[in-house]
Amino acid sequence: MNSKLNTFLLIIVIILLAIGIFIKKDDSKNIDDNSQVASEQINKESDTTSADEMGAELTLVSQERMAEDPHVQSAVSGAISMPANFAGHYVIVYVGCGTSCASPAIYDKNTGSLYSIDASVLAGAATNDGMVTINSSVDSDIFTIPKYNVGGTYGARYRLVGTNLIEV
Repeated sequence: MNSKLNTFLLIIVIILLAIGIFIKKDDSKNIDDNSQVASEQINKESDTTSADEMGAELTLVSQERMAEDPHVQSAVSGAISMPANFAGHYVIVYVGCGTSCASPAIYDKNTGSLYSIDASVLAGAATNDGMVTINSSVDSDIFTIPKYNVGGTYGARYRLVGTNLIEV
């Protein structure tokens, strides 16, 4: 029962994060010039992807949010000191959202940008003490999230294309 309650609370927190904490990538008034240029460069990389393949878009966390939110600051500080652990120059980090709760995000070591992961990617994810575990490799642009299924758990795989996560 406690596990079901924890899972339910995690889903609620993730939805609240997606709705209220992170801003849309195109809200340029809160994005400094360097992050905007970096975002445009990443989008150019995905120009060859068809609309059907776009998947769940990552959301750029505003510079204002990065400067004001201690949970985000802690995640970014940790990411700066860590080696890349995903797709060459990204770090999968966890942004705290309360007691025994953390939401995964992707930090770009080349630009200093932090991206939140769409709630649709995290829906149904298996948790470990309130945290979604993401398995990734610095040598791959694909990561795996353990998810619940009727028959147990399975690994949902997502490929990073530009600023989109496409289930593969």
